[in-house]
Amino acid sequence: RDEGRKAAEDFGRTCGPNIGVRSTFDIDDLLEGV
Repeated sequence: RDEGRKAAEDFGRTCGPNIGVRSTFDIDDLLEGV
């Protein structure tokens, strides 16, 4: 779970600023979809 969260956070840092979802990026929801 922690590794998945770290990966999701890295993804958020990479893509978030580009598409403006950083503030609404719900990591738990993302992991639920995996």
